[in-house]
Amino acid sequence: MKLLSNRYVEIEKNTSDHFNLKTKGIAIWDFLESAGDALNGNNMIVLFGEWGSGKSTLMNFIKKELEVGKQYKTIFFTAWEHEKDDNLALSLVDAITSELKRGKAVKAFIKESAAFFVNMFRGLTIKTPDILGIGIEYDVDKQQEALNKYYEKVEKEGSFFKKIKEFKESFQKMEDEILEENQRLIVFIDDLDRCEPENMLALLSSIKLFFSLGKRTIFFFGVDRDAVTSAVKTKYGNVIKSDEYLEKVFDISFGMPQSNNLKPLIGEYFSKDIDKIEEFLKAINFRTPRHVKKVFNKLEILRTMISVGTHRNWSGLVPNIFNNETDNFLEIILTLFIIITYEYYPETFTELEDYDSKVIEYARKNQELGKPNAGDFTGALSQIKDGNQAFCFNSIGGLTLTDIVKRADESNKALNNSSPQHNFRSFIRFLSLFTPKNIPSLNPNINGIDESEFTKQFDTEENKLLVNFCNFLYKNKKEILQSKSTYIYTNFFLMARTIL
Repeated sequence: MKLLSNRYVEIEKNTSDHFNLKTKGIAIWDFLESAGDALNGNNMIVLFGEWGSGKSTLMNFIKKELEVGKQYKTIFFTAWEHEKDDNLALSLVDAITSELKRGKAVKAFIKESAAFFVNMFRGLTIKTPDILGIGIEYDVDKQQEALNKYYEKVEKEGSFFKKIKEFKESFQKMEDEILEENQRLIVFIDDLDRCEPENMLALLSSIKLFFSLGKRTIFFFGVDRDAVTSAVKTKYGNVIKSDEYLEKVFDISFGMPQSNNLKPLIGEYFSKDIDKIEEFLKAINFRTPRHVKKVFNKLEILRTMISVGTHRNWSGLVPNIFNNETDNFLEIILTLFIIITYEYYPETFTELEDYDSKVIEYARKNQELGKPNAGDFTGALSQIKDGNQAFCFNSIGGLTLTDIVKRADESNKALNNSSPQHNFRSFIRFLSLFTPKNIPSLNPNINGIDESEFTKQFDTEENKLLVNFCNFLYKNKKEILQSKSTYIYTNFFLMARTIL
């Protein structure tokens, strides 16, 4: 069994790079090593990426490569692991200094930091100027303006700005003690976006206003833009615009690479239809590395179940997707789609599973809209299932994929009827398995309606996943109509609930 890791994976020079992380990492590594003095005053760097996109893996790769040279000392701080600490800023100080040789200046910085951050956040001896806001609620521009204006001016004992001056001097002395000439310290901040909004913004503000006072220290963050945006909106509402906040906090930004080439990963599981499988994943916008790896791990579980089957024969429940001698394109696509909905879109999975309930909802919508000849509910339901005029199956219980694809209606028409009209109607019925349950309107009459036009009536933002999947199926209609699968369609759902 070759399960893919769901956690940070160390990238080696000779390892597979399924998600273009290595190329991106080398680019950022090159930038950091060649930027030189351009980083002066630009020491807040961010790598934006969704949860599960591989930020931790990429940052660890950059950290490891920087350590090979002599331009940087590196520290890695996982914020989420310290969220329960009383003071995240002090936890960061501890993370920085714990990996350094504790000389005189480092010890002095630890002592100064403790006095500064404990007093500031607890409000014991330092009075924070009103212009900076209350506690840790900051407007970045106003903060910096205040610091610059009063930095050298206020000399009174216990003054906030005097304390900042002392912190800055202590920080820079520590830098000089631990770093060689022309060397910098780079601190990687990971999993900050997994912290509670209050803690996330508190640490960001502390680093921006205080830790960034160092001359030779760079902070490199890996965060989900949406998570920080949500935290800003939660904390400040409309007072501070989230996009402006991000621009003010971070001096330089990078984005995670898009997984535009999934073929190498797919090729480790399948020898056929690799292009089509990649097309499918892109069509439904399912490309987050952690999610893709988890789904392919599910495939590996299925492969193991069918090859071992120590306590039970699972062959009837596991689709025939690993036999390269058969035409199993449709089974592969549906297996992947059912796994994806089961894992990440459970409400959609339930909708697809309960086909009869969806058909009834369509009938109600048909009656509600007063479609011609719909009449009462019974008439509306009959029209929805009409063999020649509508698009839903009367029943799908016990039908194989071949039965479903080829059956035009519930009449006595021969299943080998290959007329264009037969295939047209049968395919719209096939699409009805994946059309959304909740829709604004409904036109159940398929006469003279092209499949692509037919799916447009379901196209809302809420229904994007299913509509995109239907469009993919329509695009690959030829291959699907050629399916010879004997797998029973409803077993997909039983498989997911029983095995996965």
